[in-house]
Amino acid sequence: MLNESSGTVAQDLGPSPVNGTYSGTFTLGAGTGLSGIPKALSIAGAGYAESGSSAFLSSSSTTVEGWVYQASSSTGNLLAINGNGGIRLQIGATAINVIFNGAQIATAPISQDTWYHVVCTLASAGIALFVNGVQVTTGAGWSAASASYPADMGASVSASEYLTGMVAAVAIYQSILTAAQIANHYNAGK
Repeated sequence: MLNESSGTVAQDLGPSPVNGTYSGTFTLGAGTGLSGIPKALSIAGAGYAESGSSAFLSSSSTTVEGWVYQASSSTGNLLAINGNGGIRLQIGATAINVIFNGAQIATAPISQDTWYHVVCTLASAGIALFVNGVQVTTGAGWSAASASYPADMGASVSASEYLTGMVAAVAIYQSILTAAQIANHYNAGK
């Protein structure tokens, strides 16, 4: 998702596609400088992409993945799926935070003006946060959402947190990616 060059439709490339929409202030097809990820969604102010409604978090084993570039000190989100059982990969000026049901359950340090490959694996046994292909922290167990909610990319609309920067190659898997798969995705994108 987020590979378009024009329009307002965010095309889902998954096996059961549910297309979404782009809203607010955004630029499609922005250059990234990454060899494996040439295009990104550039956002400022209240720009974001929202998936179509789907049961993203209905699996007890889920992986959320994407690339993010934070260009300001404001708090935004790589990805947010809100509601009961919701999860946010919150991007602050100095840290990536995993927020589950309103509580921070994991964090990792970052800097502004740098691309990061961020992956969070979610399972009842616990969560793991990977940054640039390396596991950096773990957190408490997670339970699947009880309903379907759209995913906000670049924002958490309900929390009024909008990223100023870029997001690219966001993916949600209904399984846990292995550490080797995550490292391969990072190396292919950088």
